Amino acid sequence: MSVVVNADHVTLRLNVENPKLWSAEIPNLYRAVVELHTADGTLIEAEACDVGFREVRIENGLLLLNGKPLLIRGVNRHEHHPLHGQVMDEQTMVQDILLMKQNNFNAVRCSHYPNHPAVVHAVRPLRPVCGG
Repeated sequence: MSVVVNADHVTLRLNVENPKLWSAEIPNLYRAVVELHTADGTLIEAEACDVGFREVRIENGLLLLNGKPLLIRGVNRHEHHPLHGQVMDEQTMVQDILLMKQNNFNAVRCSHYPNHPAVVHAVRPLRPVCGG
């Protein structure tokens, strides 16, 4: 691992040998944990997130994910409830994603603003490709 420290940010680089690749069918994820310690080893703060590895390229006019053709069937998602406006509970978010999956969509654009973090957790088991 390499670490570069600047005045306002830190860059971490880690080489992962032969990772299991992420796809919508097989969503291999790894847990990345970053910890900040004092000089004597006392933990100050820790953050964790799930990350996936994949290869995306265009070849002969085809979009390839991990070497296999990928046809994107996507929707533009807004956090808007028909009765409550922009107030949505997690169950409604999951229902949104289930409806998309039932209609064979495999991509979700969470447009114009960051969606609630629960959306990311709600879509994870349904495995769409998400973008901002």
